[in-house]
Amino acid sequence: MEISSNSKKFNVLFVKSSVPVYFPVLEEAIFNSLKKAIGDVTMVTYENLVKTALEIQPSLIIVFHGFEEGISKGIQDLKQYNFKTALWLTDDPHFTDITKNLVLDYDYIFTQDTGCIDFYKKLGCNHVFYLPLAAEPPAYTPIFREVDYMYDISFIGTAFDNRLAFIDSISEYLLTKNTLIIGANWNKLKSYELLKEKIVPLPFLVYENNK
Repeated sequence: MEISSNSKKFNVLFVKSSVPVYFPVLEEAIFNSLKKAIGDVTMVTYENLVKTALEIQPSLIIVFHGFEEGISKGIQDLKQYNFKTALWLTDDPHFTDITKNLVLDYDYIFTQDTGCIDFYKKLGCNHVFYLPLAAEPPAYTPIFREVDYMYDISFIGTAFDNRLAFIDSISEYLLTKNTLIIGANWNKLKSYELLKEKIVPLPFLVYENNK
């Protein structure tokens, strides 16, 4: 898929995930980057997806995350109008039991996990691309620079099984360092009692398989 940033006719409709935590900062960063690269970009929630698409006639609809049932319904409603659609998945490979039911509704699939490319192709997706997330400097800039906020080791993220196993394997070492772990489900660590003073819990998003 080739996009010419010089084309004045090319416009993108970017559909937000509707996830209230974590994602809004990412979505704003992606929107700003698309504006710089393409110029004509509109960002909406699923409630305005169909209405806005019919109004602006986008060259491409990019859905971010796409787990919200209302997004799937909107994409289905737009099928008859033959818009080009792309789904950008950012939690692979942790929720493939859900994404496998979503991907065939889109023309293009973007994933941040190279291991999922063949998985989606085997499901029947013809256009699957590796597209990792990046960090927007204005958004990810240290705010607090005092020594109290400086750590030897910090990890921010959800405690998936592979991460739990890794942190458990180095728990004794982490105990000797000024360590900070932020995220959901870190109470599942086998070494939780050992490290709990170094952990800041956050809520975990629960996704339901609607199909």
